[in-house]
Amino acid sequence: MSNRKSKITLGNSCHYAVHCLAFLWLCFGSAVVVNAASKSADDKPPIPPDLFFEPRPIRNEDNAIYLWRGAANALVKPDDQISEAISYTWKPEAVSPSDEDHDAIRLWLDQNRDALRLMEASLKKTASKWLATKGEELQPELWTIGYLTKARIASADRLATQGKWDDAAELLEGNLRLSQLAIESEAALIHYLVGGHARTTTHRAILRLANHRTTPIKTLKRLLAALPSLDTETNTYANLLRVEFTIYEYPDADIKWFAEAWSKPEARTIISLTYDDEYQRPFMVLTDPGLVARHPKPFNQLADLERVAATYRRYRTNILSSWTNRVDADIEAIEKTRADFLEEIAPLMNLVSDEPLPLSQRAIAKARAAYIAITDPIGRVLQCKNSFLSCDDSKVFRNRTEREAVRAVLAAIIFERQKEQLPDSLDDLVEGKILPRIPWDHFANAPLKYSKTQRHIWSVGEDAEDDNGEGSTDAPWSGIDAVWKIPTRIK
Repeated sequence: MSNRKSKITLGNSCHYAVHCLAFLWLCFGSAVVVNAASKSADDKPPIPPDLFFEPRPIRNEDNAIYLWRGAANALVKPDDQISEAISYTWKPEAVSPSDEDHDAIRLWLDQNRDALRLMEASLKKTASKWLATKGEELQPELWTIGYLTKARIASADRLATQGKWDDAAELLEGNLRLSQLAIESEAALIHYLVGGHARTTTHRAILRLANHRTTPIKTLKRLLAALPSLDTETNTYANLLRVEFTIYEYPDADIKWFAEAWSKPEARTIISLTYDDEYQRPFMVLTDPGLVARHPKPFNQLADLERVAATYRRYRTNILSSWTNRVDADIEAIEKTRADFLEEIAPLMNLVSDEPLPLSQRAIAKARAAYIAITDPIGRVLQCKNSFLSCDDSKVFRNRTEREAVRAVLAAIIFERQKEQLPDSLDDLVEGKILPRIPWDHFANAPLKYSKTQRHIWSVGEDAEDDNGEGSTDAPWSGIDAVWKIPTRIK
């Protein structure tokens, strides 16, 4: 397999898995982190200074996220009809729905008046801090962000059709702030993912608002100016890695709790997302509560922390460098580690090949000696999981590039309104003083690509090679290149 193709496959599979895993987190609040239960210990290894994170104290009355949690309690979730009906509001060229759907949307927005009022009030807070401190805690405010940012988008679209451009723009600007609050509020990976998704949806809604036939140019310029600076992305992600390590990786693992949690039937779906097929049953066997209880040291925390610290440092280096110069994981070395481990545990797996899980007392007695012979069984099987960090690492580059692409599309729309034609090149947007510099593709470390005749702007994507805009404008990151269309005006 070529290096280019392997990168695409890894990136796409991780991207899918992270979204599925996030869905499970949002719906069920399941504990997915390795060491969600923590305890104090005198012999805990010292935390590396470069990965240390000190949570900042915030008074409850100053914390915007308390208002989000209140909004979660007041929220009326949309049914399938409403979810489908409002989706046109973030599709730049979609036609408006039927009068019946419009009536249903209005009713749903009225039902969420109190929840929307609380989200609006949160924008006046200067600080925010996530309330959960352990992975298994329910966080209803997470799914509230998605529902209510979409409700605000639907409200903005209604206001635009009434010609209330300033009010519509203010709602979308507020959404950008809401998503930044989610991303910057001592965020962990799940918060970054949720906030990033809300922001992407808002970006597409901004392009739809810009696409209305009568949108004033001053409104377009206002929306262009509202897009956050790119520096916030890398600085936030570097801090996020410290949050992940200090809060979610560093505490001591309660191995008994860990084994019991992963032996439950509801954990199986998450395991299937976290591990490739050949490692799923080994994970469940090696973390079986009965076997774990009989091993003198089933988990070497110091060794695991050293491995995790190296991983976090690598991704921090990645995100602060150019995509084409990033420090990639040695895929061959990872595969060798996995293969050697499968070979070492083969005797154990053969002994329990036909046994149901969790293991019975009879099966535990049969497998005990083979299990104890394995050094650090939990720590080593954890090395075999799919790395979700690789997805979030590329997500940062996607977010930065997407924001540049949205800038470019908005600027091209403004140019077309002013000149009655699209620019010949993206350089014209700078010469016309619409943008201060040429929009940048962070995967290529070069300007974004542009076609006047196709009305397309694109990034080379994760393979860092230009495929002449091969991709879908409906889902920009689904193709080899990531492609955005400069929409034609909605009539």
